[in-house]
Amino acid sequence: MIKEQEILINNTEYRIKQLLFTKRTTLKIKFLKLVGGASDALNSLITGQGSILDSDIDIGGIIGGILEKLDPDETPIFIRETIQSCVVSPMGLEKVEQFETHFGDNYEDYIPLLVEIVKLNFGGMVAELKKKLPATEKPTEPLFIQATA
Repeated sequence: MIKEQEILINNTEYRIKQLLFTKRTTLKIKFLKLVGGASDALNSLITGQGSILDSDIDIGGIIGGILEKLDPDETPIFIRETIQSCVVSPMGLEKVEQFETHFGDNYEDYIPLLVEIVKLNFGGMVAELKKKLPATEKPTEPLFIQATA
């Protein structure tokens, strides 16, 4: 059964869904390529043990590290494609113009929304990546400031 969840971010209610196999696999491969490009950032951001949902992994920090390493032309396309694939409501975000308008008006919403999408669709994968990376100490200062949902 495909999981869905509702998230309230800055007074906007989003309903996100878990992707079906083919789209989820496609985005997973793209995500892994992006993570590979940001491995230095990941090494300094990932700490803790156990499941992604109860560990010390800073998903917002990981996404921030990935965004720093990406090409400025590729990054918005990946973000838009990922969000459009997973957001059920508000309606209409699957259309580029409505997506651009919505997140132009609600710019600060996209990072916390992307964090929730990654946790819902790729949480197990991030936990597996964490096991394969060398252990690092937890940074004393936050590397990425994450908006609260």
